[in-house]
Amino acid sequence: MEKKHKTGFTLIELLVVIAIIAILAAILIPVFAAVKNRSKLASCLSNLKQLDAAILVYASDWNDFLPGFNLFNKSKRGYSSTPGPDDLPSSGSLWKYYKSAKLIRCPADVERMRAPGGLNFSSYSLNSWLSWRKHPEYYHGSSSDSESGGPPMSLFPRTTKTIVLVEENSEGTNSWNVIDYAFIGKDELTSRHTGRGAVAFLDGHVTTIKGGQGTYLTATWDDGTYMFHE
Repeated sequence: MEKKHKTGFTLIELLVVIAIIAILAAILIPVFAAVKNRSKLASCLSNLKQLDAAILVYASDWNDFLPGFNLFNKSKRGYSSTPGPDDLPSSGSLWKYYKSAKLIRCPADVERMRAPGGLNFSSYSLNSWLSWRKHPEYYHGSSSDSESGGPPMSLFPRTTKTIVLVEENSEGTNSWNVIDYAFIGKDELTSRHTGRGAVAFLDGHVTTIKGGQGTYLTATWDDGTYMFHE
């Protein structure tokens, strides 16, 4: 009489397979997460690069003058759960130079996008040092709107060290749950990209710097100079 061969797995074999799957998952899940995060950062930097280019073209069209706080919407309002027409990106002074609402939002900025009305507002803020507010002698806007225009680019010769756009922390000490249009006072750089946040410079390059290391007022470079202002 012939013996029947077993076709199933033994308990030990099943446990070995489960252990191997668990080990592979422990290795691959963080790898996939890291790849996803890098993809979001790449998109964020690409967005900033295009917005930075839009600002430089704007300045070229406006005799060297930078845009004001109404660059991303006419209302210059940081957040509204029921946004109106003046809160839309298409109402901002910079709109015709980039024309895509997706560019003003970092794909990793989920807390902002999930807020009511959050899709109308930007993940990026204008560094207030590059504004009429900090340089009133160069004001060139209308008398009824003192924040519609910024100072000339020539006022900032250190373009490689002058930050123009900042990926602001939406949970900063001086921010609403959705940030406003200006990076100023106690506002902080985000750290959503593995502890870093994206910034754009006046010479057109973009990069990330360590987030949460200080506010607009206190953050410094390695040489001790202020990061966001002089």
